Amino acid sequence: MAGLSLAIASAVGGERRVLGRVISLNDKPYTIIGGLPGGSVYDRSSADLWATLAFTPGRLTRDFHWLRAFAQLKRAVSIEAARAREVAIRSALGAAKGNLIRLVVGNGMLAAMAGLLVGWLAAMGLTRFLSSLLFNTSPTDAATLATVAGVLGAAALFACYIPASRATRIDPIVALRHE
Repeated sequence: MAGLSLAIASAVGGERRVLGRVISLNDKPYTIIGGLPGGSVYDRSSADLWATLAFTPGRLTRDFHWLRAFAQLKRAVSIEAARAREVAIRSALGAAKGNLIRLVVGNGMLAAMAGLLVGWLAAMGLTRFLSSLLFNTSPTDAATLATVAGVLGAAALFACYIPASRATRIDPIVALRHE
C-alpha cells in the first residue's frame, strides 16, 4: 500500500483517478490507497509518497522513533470502536494491561486537564462578574478553585478508568474476529 501527496495525485489526474492503481517501487508493487494534503498536521516532511514497511523479526526492536503511523477511520466506524480495536491489537501484541490502562487514561486525562485549564482561565477572566454572585468568598479563592479542580479531576479520572479497565478485559481474539 502507498499514499501520495495530493499535489502529486492532482498532477496525474486527481486523487480519484489514482486510487487503487498499482505502482512499482524498487520492483515491488504498491497499491495507492489515498492522498495526504500538503500542509496538513501529518505532513511534516517534503515527501510526496508514503509506502508501507515490511519488518522481519530480526529488525523488530523498540527503537523506531523515526517511524510515524497514520490511520483514517472508515465512515461507519466510531472512534470508540476504533479505540477498542487498537486496545485489542496492542493486547494481542503483548502489551501489559497496566500499560493499556495508562494509555487510555492518559489520553482522557490530557483532554480533561485541557478543559480544566480553559475553565480556570474563564473563571479568572470573569472574576469581576462573579464577585457580585458570591457571599463571603473571593472569586479567586485558592481553596475553592483547588477543590473544584480536584473534584473535576477525580471525576475525569474515574470516567477514564472505567472504560479503560473494561477494554483490557476483552479477549483480543474475539474483538479482532468481530470485524
